[in-house]
Amino acid sequence: MAYERKVGKVLRTLWPMTRSAIWFAFEDANGPGCCQMDHLAVFPDQVLVIECKLSETDYAWLQIEALYAPVLGEYFQRPVTGIQATRHLRNETEIADVREALTRPGGRFLWHYLG
Repeated sequence: MAYERKVGKVLRTLWPMTRSAIWFAFEDANGPGCCQMDHLAVFPDQVLVIECKLSETDYAWLQIEALYAPVLGEYFQRPVTGIQATRHLRNETEIADVREALTRPGGRFLWHYLG
């Protein structure tokens, strides 16, 4: 939770409209459900959803791509850009500056933030 709060603080410095721990209710083929995103920033051309994990994990991508992106895309009617913020990397492909994610709406980014 401390890492998640640190990430949120940095995001709100860059984008004051960033919201944290936002809950969404939805209904899909499995019936009603709800989900909570770590951080969310809405822009005119896209939505950023940021999932925080101390160590990079495939589960974060599953959450972003299979749950958060469809819910947010439907709600905001714009592309959803997924960002996994992590302190410990498994792979070498990452962005150093989270603002790079704005260059590719609907993309997927790994942000190495040491916090």
